[in-house]
Amino acid sequence: MFLYHGERDTNVDIKESKRFIAGLKAANKPYKWLEIKDMGHSYYTMTPDMLETQLVEIEKFFQNECKPGGL
Repeated sequence: MFLYHGERDTNVDIKESKRFIAGLKAANKPYKWLEIKDMGHSYYTMTPDMLETQLVEIEKFFQNECKPGGL
């Protein structure tokens, strides 16, 4: 599972995502976590760098980590 969250998200508190990750960790489930600095919740508040980070990391996850050998 890949979960990412914006550090400055005011719609969904980042603590919720961290609590979810803690549950995955406690259950010994694989996950990838990415916290994006200064990012909010909505696309209109994101910089091109923030969007690029999301897309690059999603692509890497699909290619390498989604299952053995990627998708």
